[in-house]
Amino acid sequence: MEGKPIILFECKKCGGDLNINHASQLFRYFHVTEARFGVLTNGIVYRFFTDLEHPNKMDEKPFFEFNILDFKEQDVEELKNSQSLRLI
Repeated sequence: MEGKPIILFECKKCGGDLNINHASQLFRYFHVTEARFGVLTNGIVYRFFTDLEHPNKMDEKPFFEFNILDFKEQDVEELKNSQSLRLI
């Protein structure tokens, strides 16, 4: 995928709401690029999305959520070993 995005980030203000309705740009970019992963973040909480339910359509529910202020080593290992992210 040289020269093409593989993961998209939509960043909101620090501590801001991460309601799925606030991910409209992420949904649009996901649909028109070859990226298969999207991350919605406010700098503290990171919500990871992909297209597990319908190919080329970003799922409304994240497959993983990570809070940098409240995480366990198990969370890091889960993200590292995520089947979805292994495809990158």
